[in-house]
Amino acid sequence: MAKDRKAKAKKARQKEQRAAELRKAHEKLELDYYRNLFALLDKLGVKEHLRLFDRIDMFCSFRARTSGLLFEQVGPQKPVIEVEQFAKRLIKAYLSRKTYTYTNGAVITGHEVLFNLESFRFLIGFKVKSQMSHYEEIEKNLWGVKEFLDACLMDLQEGIKDWLRVLCCVVAVPYKENVLFRVEHEIASDKAMDSLDQSYTCKLKIFYEVAPVEQKMVVVDGLSRPCYRFQIGDVGSKACSLTIQREHFGFKGTPVDVYLQSHAIERLAERLDSLLVGVAFGLCIKSISANPKVHDVGGGRYLLEVNLLEGKIGYFAAYLVDGILLVKTFLFVTNSSTPEGARLDKISGLSKVDKEYLKIDKLSTFLTINAADAPKLKGFLDSAGLGYLLKLQGSSLAFWAAMTPNKSPAGSASVISSYLKDWDLDMRCEMGDLRYDSTQRRGDTEGTGN
Repeated sequence: MAKDRKAKAKKARQKEQRAAELRKAHEKLELDYYRNLFALLDKLGVKEHLRLFDRIDMFCSFRARTSGLLFEQVGPQKPVIEVEQFAKRLIKAYLSRKTYTYTNGAVITGHEVLFNLESFRFLIGFKVKSQMSHYEEIEKNLWGVKEFLDACLMDLQEGIKDWLRVLCCVVAVPYKENVLFRVEHEIASDKAMDSLDQSYTCKLKIFYEVAPVEQKMVVVDGLSRPCYRFQIGDVGSKACSLTIQREHFGFKGTPVDVYLQSHAIERLAERLDSLLVGVAFGLCIKSISANPKVHDVGGGRYLLEVNLLEGKIGYFAAYLVDGILLVKTFLFVTNSSTPEGARLDKISGLSKVDKEYLKIDKLSTFLTINAADAPKLKGFLDSAGLGYLLKLQGSSLAFWAAMTPNKSPAGSASVISSYLKDWDLDMRCEMGDLRYDSTQRRGDTEGTGN
């Protein structure tokens, strides 16, 4: 019995000691919050108006603050890539680097807006709308600060969603899974004594779940083959899928869903080789959805343009089957089976073998060379309307390419310049409309493996 009493007494002392440590830590947390808040309000030039708020007001501001960035997985299936780790780093980096400038020239970060000023902004609105003490003075002196912070928070919310969409692309496995995100502000009641954050606080909570890519079996060349929905993860309840209005094909009816064969996924990864394949998917969906351009090349075959900010980057070769548009392959814009690639062949005399040797059938080459590196190639590309390919350094594509780890460029300027140095052709071709001839240049659209 004596031992039991001693054990209970020891446990009680440990509990009391832990509670005291938590109270002390909580007091420090509160003081740090006030210190940061007052410093920011001083920076904004409105610290003098704190006299309009009493101690209870300030404590309510502390209790209602956004105090954490939390992630929670929904569903039993875990993603292939460690999503939470990447997401935390991405959002924290965004919040610390995003800045806003107030009317007096003061610059504050997104992190300061969300974690230090957000609840004070709410306090201003609550006092004014409830017509509580000093509300007229508060409205007169601080309403501009509230509106400024309102705009900052709306921008931050959209910015966080945009970066999560980027992450959706980075972690996508096109033939297997997508990751969906959902962002919520959640009031968390946590009064447990074993918690440092023992108050009603607002949490920025990000839910994520794995969504399997939609698949279906389609009969191709007499054989039943799997194909995959052209889709990428998004912020919301479902993935972003590519659909095209039937009018673009010359028909009427419901929109056409786009699916891909595995060959198309492989070729997209191979030819847009500087990009993670999920990123390439995301950029293609955004491009085509914004401005779909479909070229009928005969025989039920179509070329679907992919235009990015810098210019046309390629085409998806596809055909209608079983009520869907089935993409068979991806063609880089210099490929001989594209209108631009055919024009380049005619002007330069370069063949498919030449292009493959020089690696000018891949994106990475054009992200590492410029016009000065390969003047002869520049002349050919300019004449074919592809001069923009030598201006990709520093472009948005270069930004996306920086996310691809340990990726070396396919071709080099020295090899291209050396190869084309003595390239002497009879330039008998005149520039003009060069129509795509599907009977002579079938390439990938006929399943040659290109």
